[in-house]
Amino acid sequence: MFSKLVFAVPLHNCDALSVCHALFQLFSSYGVCHTLLSDQGSEFISKGTKELCKMLEVSQEFTPSFAHHCLGTCERSHRTLEERMTPYIRKGRPWNDILPAVIFSMNSCTNAASQYSPFEVVYGNRPQFPLSTPHDLDLRDKKDIHVYLKQLQQKIEHNKKRSPNKR
Repeated sequence: MFSKLVFAVPLHNCDALSVCHALFQLFSSYGVCHTLLSDQGSEFISKGTKELCKMLEVSQEFTPSFAHHCLGTCERSHRTLEERMTPYIRKGRPWNDILPAVIFSMNSCTNAASQYSPFEVVYGNRPQFPLSTPHDLDLRDKKDIHVYLKQLQQKIEHNKKRSPNKR
């Protein structure tokens, strides 16, 4: 959570199977987390979700019932997501079409406490916006790749140290 990077997956319904599938997709794209903190919704306490977490060695932790403050960062993200999506939905845009752009914008905004965007904390550089000019880096050159990865690793470590939410 130190980065405050937001993930959102559009689901047709919120049953255990859909949530397990979404979690597996996230884990396959970004890596498996150590701990999954959630409310006590049936989709999270289901046998399937428990088995998925056990198989992937993910520890499950649950907040007390009706204790939304325990998931404060998540609840704030939900509120921001709703605020940013509502104008588009009111104009008839399908929410699942605009979700990726809204999530990208949330992850690209500078956090007041850390002075970095969640994107910068995780990836070590500012986001490349869809209409911005591409980087000059030629990743086909092995020397460039090694230099780039070394610099990226240093930036990420630096951002982790500066983040107020260290773990």
